[in-house]
Amino acid sequence: MRFPITKRARGKYRFDSSLFSPDGKVFLPDIRTLHAFVLQINQNNNQKDRNGKTLKSSQIHGMGLLDEIFRRVCFLYLQANPSFIPNIFSVVQSTFSPANLDMLLNLFVKHYPPKEVFDERISTQDYLAGHSDISLNQETVLIDLILLWVSTQNQALIPFASLIWEPDVLIHPLFNPIGQKQIAHKKQRNILGI
Repeated sequence: MRFPITKRARGKYRFDSSLFSPDGKVFLPDIRTLHAFVLQINQNNNQKDRNGKTLKSSQIHGMGLLDEIFRRVCFLYLQANPSFIPNIFSVVQSTFSPANLDMLLNLFVKHYPPKEVFDERISTQDYLAGHSDISLNQETVLIDLILLWVSTQNQALIPFASLIWEPDVLIHPLFNPIGQKQIAHKKQRNILGI
């Protein structure tokens, strides 16, 4: 199971770097690792506030499954509609200006850094200028931004806010419009039968 967590949470809970995949998402391959991950969060939280609230491994597992389901649905949609992300990228750039979109993408990569950025081997700008074997990094980050926006619409994820939601990204003036623009674009494509 893999899911994104913030750079702030990585520092707060002092997670070992071995838990993170190259794309910066936490990777919990088995129950033992999941339990150790949750224990580390709970120990840190209990030292700070002593309010008795603890996370359960099943909660983190459920949250991770939701993220993986959304990513799988997104992947299947993109397979059937390969021009969707380049089109939405173009629409968002023309609507909000390339400079504003670049600012938001850089902010996202800063707070949800892939391994190379987290280790300060490359800058956020260099990462965004690159690509993987299957897509441009800018497009991958836009997908992650859209999925982050989708996650903020789920009230059940509020207990995990300090782990998965970065306030600096969520309060950015373009964050909500991009999520809403993506939904409006999808509705328009559905109406047109595209």
